[in-house]
Amino acid sequence: MLSVGAAVSAQAAGRQVYDDAGLFSDSEISELTAAVNVAEEETGWDLMLLTVNDSSVGSTQSYAEEKFNEYTEKDNGIAFVLDMNARLFYIATGGEAYEYVGDTRLNELLDDATAYAGDGDYYQAMIAMLNDTVTFIRKESRIILLYMMPIRESIGMYLAIMCGCWI
Repeated sequence: MLSVGAAVSAQAAGRQVYDDAGLFSDSEISELTAAVNVAEEETGWDLMLLTVNDSSVGSTQSYAEEKFNEYTEKDNGIAFVLDMNARLFYIATGGEAYEYVGDTRLNELLDDATAYAGDGDYYQAMIAMLNDTVTFIRKESRIILLYMMPIRESIGMYLAIMCGCWI
């Protein structure tokens, strides 16, 4: 679970929570913003949480992409959208985030969010998606380190042979 801290990332200088559907209290918006800041620090991506309840929004996908392009500084990131009019979640990814969030992870994000949203807990649905995103990054980092360990040990053994000593 993300700890809600006071750390503010460079990319988090702007607003990241757009509650146009009016689902969250002021304190929940503050807590969500803090959680987004922490997740941005972990991922290095721009992240946005959007809610909308407007029948004039033609496409949730277009809405997500327009907001993301308008309000973010990077091409890497994710916009998590809850469209109350269409009764669906939409996740728009760009750049490096697109590579990390494939179909399997996307389905996991949506499943976890939908479980909370089904009970009317939209706040926890958004937190779940942020937590999942950070978890994906942490797992990926551990996998990379596990692959690097044998290489590092091989280099040490090679140096030991070359130098005639064990490092």
